[in-house]
Amino acid sequence: AAGTVRAFGEDLVRMVHFRRARWGVRRTFQTEQAIEQLSVFDNVAMIHEHSKLSGASRRREVLDAIAFVGLELDPNARVGTLGAGQRRMVEVARAVVGRPKLVLLDEPAAGLPDDETEHMGEVIRRIPEHSGALTILVDHDMSLVSACCGMTAMLDFGKVLASGPTAEVLRDERVIRAYLGTEEVA
Repeated sequence: AAGTVRAFGEDLVRMVHFRRARWGVRRTFQTEQAIEQLSVFDNVAMIHEHSKLSGASRRREVLDAIAFVGLELDPNARVGTLGAGQRRMVEVARAVVGRPKLVLLDEPAAGLPDDETEHMGEVIRRIPEHSGALTILVDHDMSLVSACCGMTAMLDFGKVLASGPTAEVLRDERVIRAYLGTEEVA
């Protein structure tokens, strides 16, 4: 698909991927990207490796990102030993380390039980305040979207159906027809 993605006056699509990272774009993926054999600390630090900060400052930012997502564990723990929810939080820590400008979250709570999804929602809500980053959540879980997002755009086959305040968008007839259907169930 052709198009542009503009944020803060920059065309992010035309930027080479390493420049996007330096500029401040971070993201999570639907599938886990953390390296199981590495520690939590090393997984988060590798995203921040091109920082111009001193080693001590970079270490502090990595530990801050780990604490921010609520991982109360030894940062030296291997990611492969963690539960699914903790591994997902490592992914989010990787996305918020180093004060990014734009955080893109692609179904960050997919497959998690309700309590861990709720915790994920609390973390997502706090990202803009914590890092100052514009945060974009892509998800099919309308409960999570409702809990996290003040503004929402709903797409149907790549076309915007409705956009605006989340509560209004979720009441929009076009959105209801496309996502929930209109048949009543007895």
